[in-house]
Amino acid sequence: MVSRIRANIAALERAASHFAAAGQQLGQIAGEQQQRRAAIKWSGRAEQEYSVSWNESEATVKRLTVLASQMASQCQSVAEALRRADEEERRREREG
Repeated sequence: MVSRIRANIAALERAASHFAAAGQQLGQIAGEQQQRRAAIKWSGRAEQEYSVSWNESEATVKRLTVLASQMASQCQSVAEALRRADEEERRREREG
């Protein structure tokens, strides 16, 4: 007996879309914040300490953006693979 995998392909596609949108939003927010930071004219120790913290935060946001994009791709790939498997199973049932 063959075990069946049941999956909601539409839900996977929605998840992919949500991850993609989240990645785009993060990128947009990061860009806006970078512009705001660049507009601040200051120097000294406080600015240096802030810059260190900013750089760490910016790196984290970039990683999150990349991860969101990767999750979108993975969800979409799984949805496509499941759709192909489902179509193949239906084809076999029609032929068999």
